[in-house]
Amino acid sequence: VQNGIADLSHFPPGVLRWEGLLRQTASDQGVSVIDLATIMTIESGGVMTIPGGEGEQCAMQIMFDFHGKRIPEGYPKVPESLLIPEVCVWVAADIIADYQATYPHNPTIWFAAYNGGPKAAQWFNGEISEEDYIAWINAHNGDGWEKAGIVKNYVSLAMNWRN
Repeated sequence: VQNGIADLSHFPPGVLRWEGLLRQTASDQGVSVIDLATIMTIESGGVMTIPGGEGEQCAMQIMFDFHGKRIPEGYPKVPESLLIPEVCVWVAADIIADYQATYPHNPTIWFAAYNGGPKAAQWFNGEISEEDYIAWINAHNGDGWEKAGIVKNYVSLAMNWRN
């Protein structure tokens, strides 16, 4: 931070393309622009139309089935709305704001939750064990060991970008 302004110069050009939108949305939602830029960097490198492997949408890789209700007023509550940059970044900021309210001052948990859902937040907060998280993923048609590894890697990357 220089002169009270977060320095984003270490982020890739694809993310810097959205710097104005990231800064405005972070300000509007009361979240860190660094956190939004970090998520965009990991999820897509700033490519707004990149599709995810599990139905995720936009540069922030948002799952409409879980977060479509967060689409702001004035936009249709349909998956395609997430391809609108303002909507995409707004929804991501809203997700982070919720996790920040639940787990204040712990960005490790915010990033775990963003990538792995509420159960990952419980795991990283010590409420459940890694084995419980893996069992939960396995019970919901996923590969628990793989997802646990992905979440750990995501958090590690996020904390490196954030710092």
